Amino acid sequence: VLIVTSPGSETFQIGALYALGNSLLFGTVTVGVRGMTRTESAKTLTMYQLIWLSIFYGLTLPFFFVAPSWADMPLIVANGVCNMLGQYWWTRSIHLAPTSAVVPFQYLSLIWAMGFGFALWGDVPTIGLLIGSAIVVGSGLFLLWPEPRPTTPKMRPPHNKWPGALAPHPCQIPPLHFAAHTYTTPSPPGPL
Repeated sequence: VLIVTSPGSETFQIGALYALGNSLLFGTVTVGVRGMTRTESAKTLTMYQLIWLSIFYGLTLPFFFVAPSWADMPLIVANGVCNMLGQYWWTRSIHLAPTSAVVPFQYLSLIWAMGFGFALWGDVPTIGLLIGSAIVVGSGLFLLWPEPRPTTPKMRPPHNKWPGALAPHPCQIPPLHFAAHTYTTPSPPGPL
């Protein structure tokens, strides 16, 4: 992050505080959503999130509202649909997988932001942004790398005739003891 921001006196602006607050709140939301997925569905949680965001952004309208033109409407609708789908997929992924497996994919948003920034507004990423983003994305994806587990040799039972059971060694078979039984044969019923 230090490589991307190139800290200096001009870096410390109000926008940096917003970004810091965003990262703090994003972490708390991730933990909260992970906990709520035990009792709520991803659709319900997404609806709650979108309602609260709409209320919060609606409160800022009197201060920052600029009327959009009709030409902006397709972009606004596409933004809303993409936001809704993104929120749902993120909530569903937090529900299905551990947080440690989902959050590293959030770092890929740096790549998307650079690509869209260049395509839509002509923002050219700096060398520091490219190197720092590569480090952040690489370290996030490295967290997904499975740890090598120590291998223990598997014990295989000897081939035996009795499926599902281990064959005892011939010397370990106990001797068979038969109880003495007396068999009596019935006497014939009489003269034939």
